[in-house]
Amino acid sequence: MTVLEAQSWPNNSDLISAVFDMHVWPKQWAQGEHGPDIMDVTYGKGLWWQWVPGRAHTFTSHDFKLDGVDFTNLPEADASMDVIAFDPDYVAPGGRDTSTIPDFNERYGLNDPYESPRSLQAHINEGLGECARVLRPQGILMVKCSTYISSGKPWLGEYHTIGHGLRCDLVVEDIFVHISGTGPQPDRPGSRQQHARSNSSRLIVFRKPGRRRKINATA
Repeated sequence: MTVLEAQSWPNNSDLISAVFDMHVWPKQWAQGEHGPDIMDVTYGKGLWWQWVPGRAHTFTSHDFKLDGVDFTNLPEADASMDVIAFDPDYVAPGGRDTSTIPDFNERYGLNDPYESPRSLQAHINEGLGECARVLRPQGILMVKCSTYISSGKPWLGEYHTIGHGLRCDLVVEDIFVHISGTGPQPDRPGSRQQHARSNSSRLIVFRKPGRRRKINATA
């Protein structure tokens, strides 16, 4: 099956499975080596992992609501994980009443939304830095992000996230565009649309350059 840069995935789990098939299993843990050490720092309801990473050596999950671990202060040692999943709140709605999707705020942890895209992006950047610290050389970091409209102006979340990843000495390995619905934006009868309505999010696949240390499978 050909994987397109932009397509309508049934759900995030199918997208993540395709990313693993393309960027994790074939390149880094072939020829009989044990599976990767995987960590999800924003586990939530575990919707990314409805498929089972059967070849994983370890799977670690963190979520502030589940175990009190904030992704801006991870307990893991430097260069201790091979694959990290990072799905932060990436839309600053400016208030829950802007959502027309009943469970959107709960699903993305927006019960206490950030006041501005800039403050939210600063929090995302902190998390990116921590993920880069914990990632092993040649490890893969998957980050969900989006460009969206806030207070009538575009916030280029995708580009801010990529830019900070590059400042953390990460390399962009791939970008997947997940086409979905029209997003949590209200319909206002009689109003004139001024910006294109977002119907997609991005999954940025970063790689940490450097020489990967060979791990003894019996350790």
